[in-house]
Amino acid sequence: MASVALGRGLAVLLLALVAWEAHAEHEANHRYLILGYVKDAKGRPLRGVAVRVTRVKTGLGYNETSDQNGFYAIIVHLDDEDLGEQLHVSARTASVLHTAQFNQADARTERGTRLDFVGTRVEERRSWFFGTLKQYLSR
Repeated sequence: MASVALGRGLAVLLLALVAWEAHAEHEANHRYLILGYVKDAKGRPLRGVAVRVTRVKTGLGYNETSDQNGFYAIIVHLDDEDLGEQLHVSARTASVLHTAQFNQADARTERGTRLDFVGTRVEERRSWFFGTLKQYLSR
């Protein structure tokens, strides 16, 4: 009987943690977005390419696939204390180590960057992040 109660208790705890994680990512200060485009060397969009973000510190990975326009968006669960965390981002044969940068004092503004994969290059375009996010959300 004790093992059944322990099992139920662990199940409830697991459900609570999953619910907390899902809720937390709905708030800007609990998520970090990496978005961008995957293109061939000539700049043509590539559909169906796997893009992966891995938190170096924890090894936790997040996956997405580029759409018909080559666009992808990945939400990584990062909190204020994760400022400066290293994220390994890869698509096809290209990869980059990205450092999460954001203003810890601002809990309302979206946090993230734009990383474009063009051929074998990765191009970070931080200044295009908000415009790209707005365009994506207006679809």
